[in-house]
Amino acid sequence: MNKIKELDRLFRERQLPLSYSLKDVEHFLKETYGAVRVGREEREASFVSLPGEPYRILDLYKIDDPDVLSGLTDEEEKSHHREFQTWYETLPMHPDENKKRAQIQRSI
Repeated sequence: MNKIKELDRLFRERQLPLSYSLKDVEHFLKETYGAVRVGREEREASFVSLPGEPYRILDLYKIDDPDVLSGLTDEEEKSHHREFQTWYETLPMHPDENKKRAQIQRSI
């Protein structure tokens, strides 16, 4: 069965609410994943967004607990992440690229 259809079936079986408040989402992220809300200054320094996009970002959270992150992916995905990380580390930085932002992006 298609994974999306399977997730939809499970979602409907559990009769979860179809909409959530930002407070509900924040509580879930913090309690379930130990997520931390990213402040505006850090968000603007760390993440590249498309022109006109920043106003659409209401809140941003980061999860940096290795155990939590490890549990979110299977072995195949972890292998892909390692390959991508190795490849990404070899890319030269573009001369016009903001060095601090690029370093943060590459560490992600």
